[in-house]
Amino acid sequence: MASRMLERARAAATGLDASSVRVPGQVSSSFIEVEEIEGALLWRPAGRLDAAACSQAAELFFSEVPDDSLLFVDLSRIEDMEPAGLGLFAAMQKRQRSRGADIVLIGIRPRQKRFIEAMGYGVFFTTALDMRCAIEYILGVGKDLFPLSTSCPACQARFGAAAPGRGRCRACNAVLTVMEDGRVELG
Repeated sequence: MASRMLERARAAATGLDASSVRVPGQVSSSFIEVEEIEGALLWRPAGRLDAAACSQAAELFFSEVPDDSLLFVDLSRIEDMEPAGLGLFAAMQKRQRSRGADIVLIGIRPRQKRFIEAMGYGVFFTTALDMRCAIEYILGVGKDLFPLSTSCPACQARFGAAAPGRGRCRACNAVLTVMEDGRVELG
């Protein structure tokens, strides 16, 4: 209790709105309907995803999100994510996929992405750079494949291609041609 009062006092002294001060264990959130996709929701949590905040967010998610809705989770305002946050997203993903829906994580910071991959969930979640890219991918509006992350057909080393064209594999030095449809050929 005292820490909340101190945070509010500091906020008042610095001219910040006291309601904007985040209390540890709380994550500000609300679900917004996505106009472009019927039945889809956007969740923009902010703050720190620790165990207490995840407990609160799980109650909110399981009570307010319909079973069959596509959910976009914007992580750009998350300051820090503990393993409990990753567990929350895994539980949410498992529930939605079992009901024929999905969760798309957007706005992931590099530090968060490394954390997710280090914990072994790199391919478990559907991710997108931002909301526009996610909507285009879901609707099939923008068939842009680039930037593309793929592997060399000669040595299976991973590489990225910013656009179609020719180049060399850094691992085996093979000449590669990246086609407009994302295929990679030798030569």
